[in-house]
Amino acid sequence: MRSFLILSFSLLYYASPVVAQDCTNPNAAAGAVIYNADHDVFVGCALGLGWVAFHEDTGYVAPPSGPTNCSNIGDTCDDGSIYAGLSPDGNVAMYTTPADAPATYSWNDGTFNYTNLSMADCTNEPPGFAATCQTGEANTAFLVGATGEPDYPFAAAEYCDGLTAHGYSDWYLPAQDELDVLYTNKNTGDLNGTFNETGSFPAGYYWSSSESTDFNGRAQRISDGNYDDMDKNEGLAVRCVRK
Repeated sequence: MRSFLILSFSLLYYASPVVAQDCTNPNAAAGAVIYNADHDVFVGCALGLGWVAFHEDTGYVAPPSGPTNCSNIGDTCDDGSIYAGLSPDGNVAMYTTPADAPATYSWNDGTFNYTNLSMADCTNEPPGFAATCQTGEANTAFLVGATGEPDYPFAAAEYCDGLTAHGYSDWYLPAQDELDVLYTNKNTGDLNGTFNETGSFPAGYYWSSSESTDFNGRAQRISDGNYDDMDKNEGLAVRCVRK
């Protein structure tokens, strides 16, 4: 039988949907249960929703269940997405679309108004030293929210963030090391043959959401796995992922 630590706090805080698994005010992990004495109600930390009250009028909708019938890397799931492998930031199942984005995208808005973003640079090959080499979901959220930067919008990240496909809308632009998972498994199962390795210049390169310098983002060529710092205004292929 699983037990929960039950606490009391004086102010009910409803968090907006978040990417992280933890709740705030007070801080707790998904699955935690506390008692709100002010409102005489138990609330639970729901994955992706924050604190949710346990009564009929919460508006709570359970997050959709994960893809099914794709237990092996490279399998096509019932929803049409493909099991791509395990993420480098926690060995969580990571899924991708069965095809690239329909066009190439720049990392930034396609201009020379380069931004030195306040995200740690990813400057070495996998496994990258910086967390931003692994955390594509957080990277994408950061880029989508960087509305005040002179080269906003960050087109590749914006595309994945706005994608709704296979019943999900939580797609993101993979970080460098997550993109490397796609390369490592590219010839596995139904992933085989889905990547555009001979497209327009620069042929076969895919954007990651990892920044390397003021002027460059990290990219990988799927044909041979080569990594490179590519100019942010270069149009490259994009493949979105989700966990």
